[in-house]
Amino acid sequence: MIDDVEALKKSFRRHVFDESLLRIRRCLNELWHEQIWASPCERCNSIGVLVLHLIGNASQYMLKTLGGLPYERQRSREFAPLHPCTRLELIERLVELERQLREVIERLDRQKLQKTYRVQCYEMSGYEIVIHVIEHMSHHAGQIIYRTKQLRNIDLRFYDDQALEADPPPQ
Repeated sequence: MIDDVEALKKSFRRHVFDESLLRIRRCLNELWHEQIWASPCERCNSIGVLVLHLIGNASQYMLKTLGGLPYERQRSREFAPLHPCTRLELIERLVELERQLREVIERLDRQKLQKTYRVQCYEMSGYEIVIHVIEHMSHHAGQIIYRTKQLRNIDLRFYDDQALEADPPPQ
């Protein structure tokens, strides 16, 4: 039987690595520089800004708070980058984030997850932090996917190899 810590790690790996980050990189590979940094309206963020924001958020919550890695977040700069980076630079930063997240998630134990941390203005347990990063990553990945489909008018074919109509066999 899998315990709650292992179940949480498994969920994190699936939702963050196998879904969100993989799909975000796929979207970035479908777009030109101008499309990545174009904002659809004054009150909306560009795909590039959303990627920078996800990197900042996951770095602050997971890498710094749970992983103990040095990181000084400048949240406001995520939303107004002075020099937008290239698609390749964004992808490289996502790959590095994933590498570091993999190390942190594998080292988590029940003691770290049960502990209470202060992140931004919030008091959160380690469990809440992991769930927050999953949810936050999924939320913005959905925005990036939607905007990519809108800009390119393409089917990103994320489910081509999945048998979505069939129920899995009982275990």
